[in-house]
Amino acid sequence: MARTGVVKSVAVIACLLLIGLWTSACDTTIGIELIDRGGQLPEFQLTGNEPVDFIWVRGPVSTDETLGAPPIVWHISGPASNPPPSQIPTIKFGILPPGWEQNTPKEGKPTLSDNAMYRVTVVTTRNRSSSLLFRIENGKISQQSEKTRQ
Repeated sequence: MARTGVVKSVAVIACLLLIGLWTSACDTTIGIELIDRGGQLPEFQLTGNEPVDFIWVRGPVSTDETLGAPPIVWHISGPASNPPPSQIPTIKFGILPPGWEQNTPKEGKPTLSDNAMYRVTVVTTRNRSSSLLFRIENGKISQQSEKTRQ
């Protein structure tokens, strides 16, 4: 009888481990980080494992939420293969990664204003997203918290 109890315990632990492995394999995430190399333009590194559809930058972002969403100043779409973040190089604002398409602006390079706040958002093929706020002030780029808007 004691042996049956041990076998059942081992079977339960094995099942729990398999369920844990299965759910972690199915876990999908997306994230975006601001990379500051001391340059004039922000750079973004995507994280996670979910296929990327597009990235956009909106701004300037107002502290007055009643004004609605700010205009899109840069919108780029990934290649048809929808790569995961691990296959996407660091993205420098205004510089199109190989294989990507620029939707906004239709022509030319996008611009950012000094002393303004912007929001960059990455959207996946499953319509999940991650975003962050950044400010350009006196030529320096810094990440902002949502509290900064208030």
